[in-house]
Amino acid sequence: MYEELIKKKYKEERFTVIPAPLILEPLKLLRDSLDNGRWPRDDDELVSMITRNTAEKSIDINSNTTPESFFASFTGENLRWEFVGTIFTLAGLADIEPPSHHIYRVFGELVSHMHALGIHRRQSCTLNIPFFLSEARKRVFIACFRTDKNLATFLGRPPRLPGLYCDTDLPLDIEDNSLMLDEAPLQQLLSKLSPDGWNESAASSDGRIRPATAIRVRFMIGTVREQVLALSIGKKTKTFHADLQTVYQECKELWDKIPRQFHYHETGWEQIDSSTSIVSLAAYLEYLQTISQLERIRCRENPDAMLDLLDVSMRIVSTVIDFTKVHDHIRDIRRKYAWTCLLYALPAAGVLATELHRCTVRGTPLPCSVPRSTIIRNLSLLVSWFDDANGNISVTHRDCARVSEIITRLLDETLNHQPNAGYTVLDGQRDALQNGAIARTNVPMVEGPDTLGSQIEHYQLPGENGPNVNAFGTSVEFLDWWDDFWVDTSIPEALL
Repeated sequence: MYEELIKKKYKEERFTVIPAPLILEPLKLLRDSLDNGRWPRDDDELVSMITRNTAEKSIDINSNTTPESFFASFTGENLRWEFVGTIFTLAGLADIEPPSHHIYRVFGELVSHMHALGIHRRQSCTLNIPFFLSEARKRVFIACFRTDKNLATFLGRPPRLPGLYCDTDLPLDIEDNSLMLDEAPLQQLLSKLSPDGWNESAASSDGRIRPATAIRVRFMIGTVREQVLALSIGKKTKTFHADLQTVYQECKELWDKIPRQFHYHETGWEQIDSSTSIVSLAAYLEYLQTISQLERIRCRENPDAMLDLLDVSMRIVSTVIDFTKVHDHIRDIRRKYAWTCLLYALPAAGVLATELHRCTVRGTPLPCSVPRSTIIRNLSLLVSWFDDANGNISVTHRDCARVSEIITRLLDETLNHQPNAGYTVLDGQRDALQNGAIARTNVPMVEGPDTLGSQIEHYQLPGENGPNVNAFGTSVEFLDWWDDFWVDTSIPEALL
């Protein structure tokens, strides 16, 4: 079962960090040893053998170490607990969605180990080790760097792997199998790369984007995300406004620095395979979400910046809707790709729905360059994506359903609003609403100068601590709730 899970993970996903040959080749050797009866048949003897190998045998590595000799040092009769642990870890990541608190705690331990091993420094990644391991270490570090920024962004906590103390090079933009090449063909391949390590070829030999390409692009986005985090949750310094403008401009220019063959295009689904499109889509959404974070900060400083926040939110929602339209025919689509909605589209949709509701109730123009009808139509399409699906598909889908219900209720109140009427809530009912006592009731109203009419429905999300959507006076308040939402939920693997 573990073997099949890992093989499937490397076949279907393009977010794999450890180069495929470094996992699949020793996994094959492990299978051969098991099939050929080279291990003790008694479980206790097998455990003792693995323990002795781990405790008593060292793995000696130098610049001349070949992949074959490296694999032999921890497979077959030399099987070690480290490789057994690697198998369990990869199989687990392919099959579970761990809770956020657990992820955050374990990730802290990982960062501590990386610092202790010096993997965050250039010399430790390249000193006296073979090329294939050097590149693998770079990929592991860069992937952890990106994960650190994602966790910090979505949990609202300081990053644990700040770039100020890291100087590891980016991994080269080459295919996984190229890491196993002999010296002559390897040098010939490397000579074709650009001075900064990019490959001129748009995709790998199988027509898909190379894992190394995805890692490089997402690192570039991660460096800007770290600067945004400093502005978002860091101390407000005397140079805050100047720093905000600098980071804002850098973020706007970032996408032009990424090779064009990696850019996401709506028509790309018909030209390249779906996994490649999904990698490009995820990177593009991370980029747009970073801009959205900056726009959120700008709105706090200047409410007139709301136009830009709504526009980028609409870009996120529209991009995800295009994705769902193309992939809606894929089996189990909601289970596999619900994270695109949870991580990116739903918070953006919440911003749009909240501001649409606020402006409708107040009778003020919506500061967005997109027509209200288009916004409502797209929001309706997005939330309807979860209406007819089994709620037990995954933890991620259930979280999506919780958030989409809030957006649906905001839309209902917006569409049911009567322009020239208003309402005043009775004092006792207002107290009940504020205390969360009313889940969903028809609250009788008394007429007043700003009344909405005779009745309006007040909603609270079912379950404990469900928010009353009428508490979302602005998109900032919705996003504040969204920040807290991540504390008690699970983190999709894509975030990692």
